[in-house]
Amino acid sequence: MRFGWILAGALLLAACGKSAENTAETEMEMPSDSVEVSVDLEPIPASENEPTESVDLQSISEYSDEWSLNEYWTGEYPSGFLVFREGVIASGRLKPVQALAMDMSCPLEASANYQVWNRERVEADQVIFFSANKTFPVMMTEDAAVEYVTDDGIATLNMKAGQTLTYLSYMSEGFAKFSFNGQQVELNESELREISDIGAHDVIEDQWARVNCTDGQQAWLLYSEVIETPGIGRSPLIGYGEAYDITPEEAQMMADEIGIPLE
Repeated sequence: MRFGWILAGALLLAACGKSAENTAETEMEMPSDSVEVSVDLEPIPASENEPTESVDLQSISEYSDEWSLNEYWTGEYPSGFLVFREGVIASGRLKPVQALAMDMSCPLEASANYQVWNRERVEADQVIFFSANKTFPVMMTEDAAVEYVTDDGIATLNMKAGQTLTYLSYMSEGFAKFSFNGQQVELNESELREISDIGAHDVIEDQWARVNCTDGQQAWLLYSEVIETPGIGRSPLIGYGEAYDITPEEAQMMADEIGIPLE
């Protein structure tokens, strides 16, 4: 039954006004009846096709070189937000610049699920997702040979105590992107925790989505802000790579489950 995922994921939804931290989540809780799956390290893009529009994220977002920009939302189960009643108006911006005031009112379609795996919604509305991660240096605390995957197989970084990597962004399943001597590598974070100071740093991530408003405008929404909008909740988990808009009936059952009114 299709609605089974709604009840399983209902507790993952934010009640109206519930706060959300603007940090990357490197671990996600799965429903108790979920099954273990094998996933690729690279997050699944919003669409399997070429992007319908090219956007210079660095230019429009005004993030400095201290940030790493990625054309996806990170994590093996990326975040998302869902509109579960009529009349929801989100506050957004003309550009994805957090320092700007939220000067756009963006009415959203009821039952819309803004999640990178909801390809029908993403393609129809040309939704653009991107994440900005604050980079930081990771210093090795001991000599170590660190393995990483390349197109040609397994390679090794022979690191010395005192050398530093630059943390770029989380990916999935415990792996993250780093830069070392101008080379980008994908390393297992858990392995680094015993041989570096990575655990002393906080991972900071901004997640942006450009959406179509029902009044014809396009607005950039910051996840940590939009999730606090009355009538919006976190996208529940269905399965790996799966997401879709819900029906009004499912929205009502979801609202009943978490005890908030739709009107």
